[in-house]
Amino acid sequence: MLNMASIARAVLGMDPYGTLNQTTMTVAFMEFLESADSNAMKSLLLKHSFRDISPLWGEQAAVPTFKDNQSVIRRWPEFQQAMTQVEADWYYLSGHHGRQYMVDGEELSGREHFNQQEVAGFFNEPYHLGPWEHASQDDPDAGRSANDVFMKTSQDDWVYEPGPDDNPLFTSPHESCKGVFLVGCNGLAYRASREKWAEYFPNSLIIGAISREANSISKILKVVQEYGKDFLADPTDYDPEELIWKLNPRPTPLDVLAIIHSGTFYFPVFVSKRVQALSPEEPVLLEHTQ
Repeated sequence: MLNMASIARAVLGMDPYGTLNQTTMTVAFMEFLESADSNAMKSLLLKHSFRDISPLWGEQAAVPTFKDNQSVIRRWPEFQQAMTQVEADWYYLSGHHGRQYMVDGEELSGREHFNQQEVAGFFNEPYHLGPWEHASQDDPDAGRSANDVFMKTSQDDWVYEPGPDDNPLFTSPHESCKGVFLVGCNGLAYRASREKWAEYFPNSLIIGAISREANSISKILKVVQEYGKDFLADPTDYDPEELIWKLNPRPTPLDVLAIIHSGTFYFPVFVSKRVQALSPEEPVLLEHTQ
């Protein structure tokens, strides 16, 4: 069930723009770290006649990043607000991803941490070197700078205007969206984040790591290249178990990819060579994937 913030934003009737589900498919990028991965994906999608409708700079040849360029970072509030009005066929998010602060959950086991951590999100390099390493829930301002960008993937408690940490994609359900790429560490490992992605993209294919991320884009690009435009047009027509093994051709401690496929969470269990299917809200013992 949608929370009241989601309902309020939906009723506001924002004026979305894009070419959703028309002949030309669309993509929107949110890059918080190295842009090489997002540029590789943009190049591939443009070859499939996509149009980049990212706010502010979608028409540019390369994808700008909020990593550490101050001229880009200072436009984060403008970009964030504009993104609330975007309706794209696909979304691509890339960057550091994890708990809000390094010390969060340090007294918990891995299973407890991923199932109980309330705040997770994408963030840029200044945030990683500043608040992530030095701040805490008791001292949230330690290490802060004007270049920090942190965007939640686990909460949607804003109503009318997104605050600095709010996710502009968590407005109202993107029921016609085809898919979401999450390129960052543990993008689908946190239960709170899985719940939100499933809530706001109920009919989409969502691809993300349940491990540390090193080069998951190579696996994702290989699958997209193999299946081609039919996959991009109707990704949930493809068998989720087949997709899991295509995305995880061999056991590895890094870049273990999972999916949310039409509201169900699928991930590989290498030790028994099977695919586990659960509700995104269910707690998961992800250590068993290795």
